Amino acid sequence: MAASIGIEVLVESIPEFGDVFDIAWKANRRDYRLLTRRLNAPRRDDGRDWVFLLLALALAMAFISPLAFVVWLAVPLTRG
Repeated sequence: MAASIGIEVLVESIPEFGDVFDIAWKANRRDYRLLTRRLNAPRRDDGRDWVFLLLALALAMAFISPLAFVVWLAVPLTRG
């Protein structure tokens, strides 16, 4: 699902082409099919799920940490 959304965001950043792509891609329907297939399948989590979760968390922290640092530096400047 994350890959589907990533592809959609990347292609939609191109003006005009993104609108046409959005009509054809239908990411919501793809994600819905993935979810229903996952719910109907037997439960089988493996290490790849945890690796993906940890990588997603690390990526989120890589983007959030610099922003938090800049805010931390800027707050004292706005007070004084």
